[in-house]
Amino acid sequence: MHGGGLEQVGRHGRDLLGAKVKGIVVERRKLTKEIEIKEEVVNAFQDILLETGDWGLSISRLSFFSLDSVDAGLLEKAFFLGRDPDCTL
Repeated sequence: MHGGGLEQVGRHGRDLLGAKVKGIVVERRKLTKEIEIKEEVVNAFQDILLETGDWGLSISRLSFFSLDSVDAGLLEKAFFLGRDPDCTL
């Protein structure tokens, strides 16, 4: 399985994320509550993924089960026979 997170965004993304995380403290007040820090880090990471365009849904690494033509034909026949008694597939 491939890693996620920082591995996915590459060097440019990591640099942007680092700058954004540093910027969390620069907003004229220091964030002290753990939840505020977590939310800001999550928001910064989401911004990076959107800005770099490195994130997107992909099914390229998923594997799918497929039916051979005989099984597919039997399934189609069962489906259509269930809907139309006069079907002659």
